[in-house]
Amino acid sequence: MGDSVNSQLMAYKQLLGVTTNYHAEGGDGEVHFKPLSEKDKEFIEGALKETVEKTDPVKVLEKTLESLKEAEDKETKLMLIEDLVDLLGQIDLATIYVKNYHGLEDIKNGIINGDDTEIKGSYISLLTTVTHNNIDVQDLINDFSKEFNFLEYFLENYVESSTLAHKLRMRSLGAISAIVSHHTNNFTTFISLNGVGKLKNLLKNVKKNTELVERVKFSINSLKSTIPELSEDCKNKYASELSYLQ
Repeated sequence: MGDSVNSQLMAYKQLLGVTTNYHAEGGDGEVHFKPLSEKDKEFIEGALKETVEKTDPVKVLEKTLESLKEAEDKETKLMLIEDLVDLLGQIDLATIYVKNYHGLEDIKNGIINGDDTEIKGSYISLLTTVTHNNIDVQDLINDFSKEFNFLEYFLENYVESSTLAHKLRMRSLGAISAIVSHHTNNFTTFISLNGVGKLKNLLKNVKKNTELVERVKFSINSLKSTIPELSEDCKNKYASELSYLQ
């Protein structure tokens, strides 16, 4: 990041030098301009293009995604996913990523493919980031569930798993909370999948892991405070689960 900033500052200084060389105050007190040479025009155009590419969030997103697609080693992939997490904390940009750049498809593939725990965990964190307090992305996740249901996948393969790394299970809980928070359809899906019961069972089964126990309790409390508006039929059908969250 420091090298990028220094590069931009150097470009600005050169750009300023080129442009100021082409005007000067005449004896009449007026500023007279000389036409730029082709070489200097090319330099200015290049400097402006570089500035746009390094400061326009969408351009940065596109470049990061392209780099991630081409990356082969694990450390580079982790670094680039972390860059995405930092970048997509902006709600509008997160929505653009999910809607226009196949974000959910990429995240799904990152989670379900391969065996590397760190890569999977990073993609789960990315999902949590783009979904947190973002109703547009929550809606898109609900629509995407026809192709792939993140809630069902996490509940069956992470929450209920007794062999999975605890780090992954904790991150999946964060993603679940982000997906269902204040969202009627996603919350209803979660309850219909016996999500509350599965969290209760997880709490019973991991008593020896203090960190995971605290994370499960945090998730349950988060659910309690973010229950969305529900129909009367839904309230009656899932009265037991909802009473636990009251």
